[in-house]
Amino acid sequence: MKKLSHLVGVMLERHPLWLLGAAVLITVAAVFGARNVELKSGDDMLVSSGSKIYQDTQRYNSYFGGDALLVLLTGDLETILSPQNLQTLQALEATLSENPGVKSVLGPATLLASLPQPSQGGDSSPLDPSVLFAPEGGINPLFSPVFPDEKHALIAARLVGGTTIEEQGDVVDALEGIVAEHPLEGVEVLVSGTPKIEPAVQDSMVEDMRLMVGLAVALMVVVLFVVFRARWRL
Repeated sequence: MKKLSHLVGVMLERHPLWLLGAAVLITVAAVFGARNVELKSGDDMLVSSGSKIYQDTQRYNSYFGGDALLVLLTGDLETILSPQNLQTLQALEATLSENPGVKSVLGPATLLASLPQPSQGGDSSPLDPSVLFAPEGGINPLFSPVFPDEKHALIAARLVGGTTIEEQGDVVDALEGIVAEHPLEGVEVLVSGTPKIEPAVQDSMVEDMRLMVGLAVALMVVVLFVVFRARWRL
């Protein structure tokens, strides 16, 4: 260890400019490298693609999809299910389901369309919200996944499974744009869910990593400056 310290001291004394130049080059390379730091995500990055749990997960995703992006609708059910808003919900849910990154969509319009509609004068009503209510009043408990209470409704857009966080982020951006293009009268709309949170968490981690690398580089520059300044004084 003493020999190594002596050798380093000799090198600093005999070739200070060369070592300083090398340190500057390394620092510059580190700065550029820090700006291009990326995180790779996906199940195969955490678990071997040949493992049983990975294969089972991929099989599940192929049948049922991945996580769901949730669109929370807040307002009176009478307002949410008004004829004008129902027409908008039909268009919204249909457009969401057309996105190639979406496996399935379940929402108020999708649910109503799957239920038997009461006939009126020989013609079927397109979408009649009355079928959602129980005989004793209130929303039928069977429909609680879409209508958790009398002030909210949910649209669940289940994404295609087996995608990376980056791919999920692209799909979420596209779906949020679709939601913004279909405003509902008198209804507050909030988009949330795991597919929206995970890309934000990853972006925050990348920014923190870049900041830490930048601080480390700055600290190294300060240390080098102090060391070489001390050597020059000697």
